[in-house]
Amino acid sequence: METRQITNTSQLFDWVTNVCNSGTAICRNARLIFELPSGIEIFGPKESENSTQIIVPKGYYSSSQNIWHIGDIEANTCYSPNFSFIVSNLEEFIAQDQDYIRVVVKSSCINEDTTDNVSILKLDHTSQESECKNSITIG
Repeated sequence: METRQITNTSQLFDWVTNVCNSGTAICRNARLIFELPSGIEIFGPKESENSTQIIVPKGYYSSSQNIWHIGDIEANTCYSPNFSFIVSNLEEFIAQDQDYIRVVVKSSCINEDTTDNVSILKLDHTSQESECKNSITIG
């Protein structure tokens, strides 16, 4: 499992998310559903530096729902966008229980009961510095 070290508010980090249809049929209504922890937001890829619209190779991204609506994926086709994330509030992220980003792919080709359609990026906020703040040395 991939891991990203989270150290401060405003920190940016990337994650390439692969969506592939390795079958022989068209997968209809494909979408990637991002489950983000508090304090983490999708930041890009963006059209330009001042843009608020997140660019995806096919379909569109709904920032209000954190869903990439891909549409239909032809057989033997992959999309691999590099999503950028930002730590919008480190304290909020540390205070809650979810220390990962989870992405679930849904489409007409996926059995809802399988775990093959889930990808997870682990977010680690522990560091040597923060561990030292919580320890006391006597002597």
